[in-house]
Amino acid sequence: MTKHFKSLSLSRIGAHSRWVESTVPEMITSNIRKSNKVDAHLRARLARVDRQLLCPVIYRDRKQYPAIAQLRARNLLVRARTRLINPVRGISNTMGLRIPACGSSSFRGKAASSLPEELKPSLMPLLETIAHLNKGIYGFDKAIEGLNREQYPEKSQLR
Repeated sequence: MTKHFKSLSLSRIGAHSRWVESTVPEMITSNIRKSNKVDAHLRARLARVDRQLLCPVIYRDRKQYPAIAQLRARNLLVRARTRLINPVRGISNTMGLRIPACGSSSFRGKAASSLPEELKPSLMPLLETIAHLNKGIYGFDKAIEGLNREQYPEKSQLR
């Protein structure tokens, strides 16, 4: 490969390629003299020193994006549920009440029965939201399970 072809292929990759952003973001973004020309020179120098720093990433097939979106959406629901359960526990602790240890799927029932009447008006909407999130997570679990059976049968061997 000639020098001209290497530099040409590296310059045609562009700054918006996902692998450039994930491989050398700090080297490029921490530069005080930030410009396209300086970034191009830095990428060329990195390619000259160690080409593995700028090795291309194989992108996922478009058929995989719906499954990835389902996994990410489920993950968001789980994080939202956790961010609601922890404050409910914390608020009840400030009142001297300890909600019994339980799984997140049964948290709403145990917390609702444990709460004093003065906290119910403020915490019951949160518990209802937790119950709604549980239903959404359960729906995603079923959809992902079906997707695994249909598109990824090898995954069933991992269980």
